[in-house]
Amino acid sequence: MKLKFILLFSIGIFLHSTVVFAQPLDKSPFPKGIYSTLDDLIAVNPSEAIEFTKVQGYNSKTYILKYPNNKRIKKPFAVSDGVDLYINSKQVKKLIEGRGKGMQGAIGNTYNKVLVGNRLFFYFEDYFASVGSKFMGGLSGVYTTYLCGVIFDTTKRKTSVFRKPKDINAFFSEHRADIHVDLPNRKLIIDETRNLMIDFFNLSETPIFF
Repeated sequence: MKLKFILLFSIGIFLHSTVVFAQPLDKSPFPKGIYSTLDDLIAVNPSEAIEFTKVQGYNSKTYILKYPNNKRIKKPFAVSDGVDLYINSKQVKKLIEGRGKGMQGAIGNTYNKVLVGNRLFFYFEDYFASVGSKFMGGLSGVYTTYLCGVIFDTTKRKTSVFRKPKDINAFFSEHRADIHVDLPNRKLIIDETRNLMIDFFNLSETPIFF
C-alpha cells in the first residue's frame, strides 16, 4: 500500500495540468465576521460580523484588510467574508515549527487566504526569504525568496512550511504514515506542493470546506 501511494503521488504531480481547489460549500463553515483569537476560530465564534475590503499586500499571496472606515484590520487571528477565510500572516507564522522556523515570512499586518482546508488543517501559500551569508564587508545580506506551501494544524496549533520533499514527508509521517513522496532533494515547485495538498485533503475523512 505504501508503494502504491509513492507511485500515485510521484506520478500525480505531473498529471495536474490545471489546479482546481475545492469549491466552498453553500453555507460557509466560518460565518462572516472577525475571529479575534485562534480559540474563537476553532469554536467558530466570530466576535462581530463586519464588512471589509481587501487589497494586495506586500506580495501576490498576502492581503491588507480594511474596515469600512478604511482603517486596517491588524490584530484578529482570522477574518471571514462568509465565503473565504483569511488568517493573520504574522500570528500563524509565530507558530512555525521545524525547518521553516528560520525563514522570514510575511512583513507587517497582512492576511493569507486559505486555499484549501477543513476543520483540522488550513493550507495557504506565501513567500519566504532565507538569509544567507553576508557579503561586501558585511554591509548586506544575501536573501533568497521562495514561494512555499504552508499548512496550519488547528489541533496541535502549529505551522509547517514545505520547502523541500523532506518537509512534506515529515508532515505525512505524522498525519498519513502510508504516504511518502519520492522526489529528489531539491526545492519543491509550488504546483507539486499544491497538488499533493489537494490529494491529502481529498483522502481525508474530514469534509473539505474551501
